[in-house]
Amino acid sequence: MPVIIKIVCALFLSALSLNLPAHAQYIFDSADLPDDFECAEDASEEECENDKLYEAWANKYYRAHQAWRKALIFNVNYYFEDPEIYDDGFEYTLDSFETPNLVDVQYYHSFTNGWAFAIDMVCLKYANANNEDESCEPVIREVSFDPKQIKVKELSDQISMPTSLEDTAKNLIPLVVWREANLRSCSGAIDYLVNFPPQNKQVIWHKKYERWLYGKTPRLPDEIIITADGDGVLVRAQSKDDPESKTSHEDGQYVTYYQSNGGRGYDWAKKMYKLVEPCLKPSNAAPPWQKVLDAEKKKQVLKQD
Repeated sequence: MPVIIKIVCALFLSALSLNLPAHAQYIFDSADLPDDFECAEDASEEECENDKLYEAWANKYYRAHQAWRKALIFNVNYYFEDPEIYDDGFEYTLDSFETPNLVDVQYYHSFTNGWAFAIDMVCLKYANANNEDESCEPVIREVSFDPKQIKVKELSDQISMPTSLEDTAKNLIPLVVWREANLRSCSGAIDYLVNFPPQNKQVIWHKKYERWLYGKTPRLPDEIIITADGDGVLVRAQSKDDPESKTSHEDGQYVTYYQSNGGRGYDWAKKMYKLVEPCLKPSNAAPPWQKVLDAEKKKQVLKQD
């Protein structure tokens, strides 16, 4: 599977659900079975019924389920920003190589081994006697599966078949962790970040922007974000100009790596994740799945008006 690295790290796994409480799930309808479905000749009656149930669900809901799962936990566009809601709904998919983050990564591997992260410059305003100032720090936010909640040996017995975004959320949320870290407090993280592999020898980030990452505050603040996902990896990065420039900033150029089993972007993303993982702590920021569920509710309200 390919690898994509984006300057917002993002991660997407295809775990259906493991070790979960009961929720409203798919009710078998023979009309949903693929036309060419047949039970294996050596399958028992119980095995055949289970196969029919899964194949009918997959034929009707599998693609939607993939999109719901990715939107809830591995859409790195929502790690720092909120979904944009329109009269006809909001966008679930992450279908552009242009990232809103400094860097993001989505790492795809197996049912229980996947992650995503995004990095951005998070600025907090505080008031002093004369005006409002901002304190900005490069932050990484990450989603991954909690190994304590995943039991691979129980996969065949615990698989669930959700039929809605909400049921997918109920299944997934108990299985994942949402964490973050200030990269300046994580030894070696900024040094490795600014060594992001360029394409065609292009300069991705202005030297003054790199200094901002280290803590030298510019006169005019800018933004930074990073995310990651894996064993096919999609990596995206956005170029950044001089944050002290008084001229208006146009949208930056973008760097994209879509690689599998090795490569400059692939290797950078996996090493970056390994470097920062010990620094990650539970995040108090709104998780991506809460943003998606809230956006879905707002969409339903708009439809009713």
